[in-house]
Amino acid sequence: MKEHPFAKYIRPLGRGPGRARDLSAEEAQEAMRMILNGGVTREQLGAFLMLMRYKRETAEELAGFTMALREILPPPSLAADLDWSSYASGRSRGQPWFLLAALLLAQNGIRVFLHGASPVAGEKSLTEQGAATLGIRCCRDLKDADKAMQDKNIAFMNLADLCPPLYHLLCLRPVLGLRSPANALARLFNPLQAPAQFVGVFHPGFRTLQQQAALHLRQPAFAVLKGAGGEAERRPEKKCALYMVADGKARETELPPIIEKGWHGDRDYALSDLPALWNGTIGDKHVEATITATAAIGLLLCKRAATPPEADVQAAALWQNRRPL
Repeated sequence: MKEHPFAKYIRPLGRGPGRARDLSAEEAQEAMRMILNGGVTREQLGAFLMLMRYKRETAEELAGFTMALREILPPPSLAADLDWSSYASGRSRGQPWFLLAALLLAQNGIRVFLHGASPVAGEKSLTEQGAATLGIRCCRDLKDADKAMQDKNIAFMNLADLCPPLYHLLCLRPVLGLRSPANALARLFNPLQAPAQFVGVFHPGFRTLQQQAALHLRQPAFAVLKGAGGEAERRPEKKCALYMVADGKARETELPPIIEKGWHGDRDYALSDLPALWNGTIGDKHVEATITATAAIGLLLCKRAATPPEADVQAAALWQNRRPL
């Protein structure tokens, strides 16, 4: 029996201790190209994803996967300033306060493109539900997203509509029982190739991986942090290690707390409370600090502020002067 063409991408990963090796960016690109085009069997797909999961993907491999993914997407037909991904499962976090930060940036002229998905096929993620509650348009195609961006500088798309092949890979998590490179890839792929990109991860080790992959992809401005529940959301009562890419160089910045530690009841809120928190009907200093601290990172990425302290001050002022929904 003739060997399947995809076997040459599985073999290097599964040779065992001392013999296995990583794929080059070019090999990873071709392997993902075959996966996305349906050129692999189910057995090969499962073996590839789990071997990659076992050894852990490299920045070069992730960059190669991303390049293959971008090949199957149409050329960007709309402009975004900031790409904001949301792929946390939601089991270990409260409400998506980062949506109010994204909305704050959009209300002040920054075009924000949100994308995300639930890891369970057919379910709406907490982010998608929250976006609808806040009046952020949940778009089914890029044409609708273009109109939403023109109207309010912000749009959300479910990955199922944005990129079905990648969504299929993401939804294999309950089948395989483990995350796969699809989880990192969904955060990184920046479908509109916005010049600024904001990513949250749950496990600290993935910050460097995402940062180095962004550097390989020559992403102009990039920031990743260990966010609340794995989302791109800063906890204002804690120090925050921000891994960035700017001007072709990787750097790390530590952001100090901006509010004292203390009780916060974000899990006591419901999605229906998001508009009331925005409009001031409900007041919560911790939630407001979460919103402004997160928005401040967006201001840094989009070069609206030169330093973190300047960004914090500016974000707080924008929050105080926000317009009602």
